[in-house]
Amino acid sequence: MDKIKIKARVLEKIGKKLTNKNIFFNSIHKDHILVKLYYSGVCGSQLMEIYGGRNNKKFLPHMLGHEGTGKIISFGKSVRNFKKQENVFLSWICSERKNKVSPEYFDVNTKKKINAGKLTTFNNYALVDKGNVYKLGNVSKKTGVLLGCALPTGCGIIENQVTNLKNKKIAIIGLGGVGLSALLASVYKKAQKIYVLEKNLERLNNIKRYFKNEKIVYLQSSESTFKNYNGFFDVVVECSGKSQIIEKSIKLIKNNGKVIFASHPNKKNKIKLDPFDLILGKKISGSWGGQTKFVKNLSFMKKIIKKFKNIDKLFFSKQYNLNEINKAIRDMKIGKVIRPLIKM
Repeated sequence: MDKIKIKARVLEKIGKKLTNKNIFFNSIHKDHILVKLYYSGVCGSQLMEIYGGRNNKKFLPHMLGHEGTGKIISFGKSVRNFKKQENVFLSWICSERKNKVSPEYFDVNTKKKINAGKLTTFNNYALVDKGNVYKLGNVSKKTGVLLGCALPTGCGIIENQVTNLKNKKIAIIGLGGVGLSALLASVYKKAQKIYVLEKNLERLNNIKRYFKNEKIVYLQSSESTFKNYNGFFDVVVECSGKSQIIEKSIKLIKNNGKVIFASHPNKKNKIKLDPFDLILGKKISGSWGGQTKFVKNLSFMKKIIKKFKNIDKLFFSKQYNLNEINKAIRDMKIGKVIRPLIKM
């Protein structure tokens, strides 16, 4: 195989722009798949990594990205059930497998190692552990990016962590990629009543236009909104990424209600709860990727993709190329886009 020229965007300093790097690898591990990427998404987790919310300074320099689509170029001798040129999606949510080995990349100029996890997507080629690669099937290359993180987390919460939704009033706080996915799943499952709380009024109005025929109550997130709906909901799905909002969410639910938070706030921030809320029977739990297992839940996500037309346009209002990734990150940080789409 000819030497692959990999262009990557690498985090070298916390709070700084990603830098352009030409990198290489020496060989393909027996459990790795070499993928040429079509598209990558940008998730709030990457913003946390870039701006110091993940205590990840010790791993720098580090490659980023955990959701994308591409085609298989080659693979190691232990890889089964895949073939070259096959279209796939990549996800941080991995099949259960022990003894995973991260790929080793090196800077072309300095020959120094560039750290990477089992999966990175801010690069035009990626060595990926076979447990993080899934067949794309008939899903489009753009929409398939959503299968890497947003849909399995948001839809997975509704599918795997909430029961009898038709009899429940549900609130979804924060309409980023995960919150929007939870909204799609809640509409699909015909929740009794759906309320969405989002501080970004422009985003709220754009989403309202997409769901024009659905019975959804749209609320701009504010102190008065939280007070007005105290003790009102059966379920709250919290996706804002703010510890303070997680704390406030438990006041929104009934005494037998449940808060599920999918957001990962800054590692420095903790949440405070009134023990009496738990005595009253209120429940709160986190969600690791919506408890999704693709072998079980992928068909549900594909049904949602089929029902809601052009959802890639709903999530990806703007497309960037790899050279524009710092602009994409900035736009996401200020709320200009829900999920930047990076075309390789």
